Amino acid sequence: MEDGAEVRERAQQLWDAAEPVQQHPYFESWGITVSGLRTYRGDLVLDGVRVDQMPMAPMRDSEKRVANIAFIDGSGARRYLSPDHILGLYFGFGRGGGPIAIVEGFLRGARFHAEHGGAVAVSFIFANVPIVASIMRERY
Repeated sequence: MEDGAEVRERAQQLWDAAEPVQQHPYFESWGITVSGLRTYRGDLVLDGVRVDQMPMAPMRDSEKRVANIAFIDGSGARRYLSPDHILGLYFGFGRGGGPIAIVEGFLRGARFHAEHGGAVAVSFIFANVPIVASIMRERY
C-alpha cells in the first residue's frame, strides 16, 4: 500500500500530463457542463478497468493540493487512483464566500451546482462528508 505522499505525487503527475476536457458525453446526457476536469490518456488499469479517455476529477486535500484522482467512466462509476486515500479529500464546484453544500456523489454535486449555483464540495464517499464539512468550515 502506498502512503499518502506517494499517492499525492503520482496523482499530481497524472494530473499534469492530462488534457483539459470541456465536456463529456456522460455529463452531457444529464444536461450539465462540468469544468475543472481533465482527460487521462494512457494504459493505466484500476480495478481491472483501463481508464484511458476517462475524465479525471482532482481530489484535493485541505491545502488544495491534488492528492488523489477519481476517474469517471461512461456510467458515472468512479475509480480511484488509490481507494485507500479518500478521507479528507474533496472536489470543489464554485467559490466560497457563502454557504457551501457538501454532497457525496460527483454527479449530484455537479447537478446541484448547475441548478442552484454557489459552492459545492464533493466528498466522494459518505464517510468523508463530516471530514469535508470540517475542512470547509475551517477554510471558509
